[in-house]
Amino acid sequence: MDAPWTYDDQGRPNDADMAQKLSDQKDYITAVRYHENEGDGNNHSLSETLEDPKRQSLVAAMSLYESGKPGCGLNLHPR
Repeated sequence: MDAPWTYDDQGRPNDADMAQKLSDQKDYITAVRYHENEGDGNNHSLSETLEDPKRQSLVAAMSLYESGKPGCGLNLHPR
């Protein structure tokens, strides 16, 4: 959940710290997927959840709600 103006025309973050955070997240997902594949290779639920922006937005909205921060969520649940 972030404001659109914090990203450039190609969807990359303008802030170097945010760019590093996103890079670290991608590396983490790659590591999780690697370990998922070490088993039977059929269970990718954690890496799929970490990769899904809709799920991540929902978790972020829930976290903000639980901490008492006001805000609004758009398109969290399709009608």
